[in-house]
Amino acid sequence: MRNLERAITLATILIFITSATIPPASSYSVGVKSGDWVEYDITEFSEEHTERIEFMNVAGAALTLNITDTAASGLTFSPEFVNINFTTLDDSSAGLNFLNARVLIIPSNTNVGDSVYLGTAFGNTTIKILGETTRNYLEVDRLVIYANFSLPPLQKQYTLYWDKQTGVLVEATMSYGYVSSSLVISDTDLWIGGIGWWFWIIIVIVILGGILSTRTKTLRKLWRKTQAPKETTAKQSINP
Repeated sequence: MRNLERAITLATILIFITSATIPPASSYSVGVKSGDWVEYDITEFSEEHTERIEFMNVAGAALTLNITDTAASGLTFSPEFVNINFTTLDDSSAGLNFLNARVLIIPSNTNVGDSVYLGTAFGNTTIKILGETTRNYLEVDRLVIYANFSLPPLQKQYTLYWDKQTGVLVEATMSYGYVSSSLVISDTDLWIGGIGWWFWIIIVIVILGGILSTRTKTLRKLWRKTQAPKETTAKQSINP
């Protein structure tokens, strides 16, 4: 009886571990293609810098990230290439800034309650998506999913937002004590930002100016054509 109880307990633990890690490979898809890119403004421990992520060699659940970091002084560091495969727990991206490169993109259309593996920089932690909302990024309202959690030993508090359609990280914050860091998307080719009303006014003025200019030129040509016969007749009457 005891052996049976132990077997049932062990099987339950194995089922829980399996269900809490990685879903089947067929359930994964990414919302980016080779050549897409994202740029971030990052404030890390009071230091500001920008980061450009280029998605390369996107093939199913596997992709390569080309990461270029530029300091506020303009100094650009050598690009770093990171491989990500959503079907495995392999992670070659530990220690990237205050985040892990693996969290820069998750499977597209991840839903509330789904699990997300954060990588070795987060202690091989798997979290669940807590909610879904709409937030404005680059002047466009985007449907995003989010999670917040804390990690020992310092109990760092994290809040992460991902664009649901593409799976790319759009905003992140980390804090513990008086220390904080943040990241927010600053540019991308994945969606086109909104344009202010002033831009459309300029476009309308330019179009109207072009139309008026064209009409003015046309009227001048017509006026010259109508005046030409009169001038010829006047010259003939003066010089019979």
